Amino acid sequence: IRMWESEVVGAVPTFFVGIKKRIKSVEQDQTDILTKVKEAVTELFENKGVELVELTLIGKGRGRILRFLVDKPGGITLNECSQLNFTMGEILDRLNLMEDSYTLEVSSPGLDRPLREKRDFERAVGKIVRVTTAIPVEGKTNWIVEIKNVEIDKLVLTRLDGEPLELPLDQISSARLEIEF
Repeated sequence: IRMWESEVVGAVPTFFVGIKKRIKSVEQDQTDILTKVKEAVTELFENKGVELVELTLIGKGRGRILRFLVDKPGGITLNECSQLNFTMGEILDRLNLMEDSYTLEVSSPGLDRPLREKRDFERAVGKIVRVTTAIPVEGKTNWIVEIKNVEIDKLVLTRLDGEPLELPLDQISSARLEIEF
């Protein structure tokens, strides 16, 4: 844990929940909405040095939640999440993508952040991760391993007992950093 601007950074996910907004739309397909939202905020994120870790749209109708997990080198603060929430809210209001009200959430992924993209695994080289595979490998689907290397189509890992293991990237259904104490 390190202190920055009088805030603890990285110990737990940082959350900022925005105010429900009511906007009207013609386009309701979730995939289209997420694609358009991502396109709309890409420039903002690049200018702020922020990485979009995950974007999800949860629920239906007025109970929808548009959730951004964001991060940047050194961690992201509550104040930065709040500022992003405000700016993104203005951008999304102008786009008028969703018919009903929704809640806009911006938060950090926390220490146990999900690993989804190849670049996520590359950043985690040398760290302990919890990996779940889609099909059993050596009779197991759950692994706690250290990432040694990321190759084109597989992870080169070391089990906690020191034995090597390789897992194809396309066989990984979920992965998260393990919190080390």
